[in-house]
Amino acid sequence: MPNWIEGTLKLRGRREDIGRFFREGVDASDWPDPKDRENQVEDNSTVNNLVFCFRNEPHIADTRRAFITDEYAYMDEDYGIICVNIKQAWCFCESYGSEDMQAWKTISEKYNVDLRLFGIEMGQAFVQELIIVRGKRPILNEKQYEDWMWECPFPMMGG
Repeated sequence: MPNWIEGTLKLRGRREDIGRFFREGVDASDWPDPKDRENQVEDNSTVNNLVFCFRNEPHIADTRRAFITDEYAYMDEDYGIICVNIKQAWCFCESYGSEDMQAWKTISEKYNVDLRLFGIEMGQAFVQELIIVRGKRPILNEKQYEDWMWECPFPMMGG
């Protein structure tokens, strides 16, 4: 069983691009019971609003075990930012050249969105931030604290 990095995925872009990510880039998790896989991502969007409901932690396609842990995502602007809580096995990416980094870059480029991931992994005691703008210029920051419980903003997340 992996340690989990838990945190937030922010997507910045046009409403139609973000909607396309949720429609095409999020798939059903591999739950043993087929009933648990039904309607994991429900599109309730209207002409003016982007609204998605999530059940049973759907998987972010093309990633190594990254899952949306929120119940819904909502956006009512033509261009803006939407946030969902996520968890991923181990870390968002190990290094700039890793398969995980390439997966997140591909998602950013394919759906024409900027990504900002921020997560905490209590078990290995690190905080990681990954920023990708339109599939280019990735920024990877990792921080470890001398006094984890005191300095880390959410020391009980992840693990």
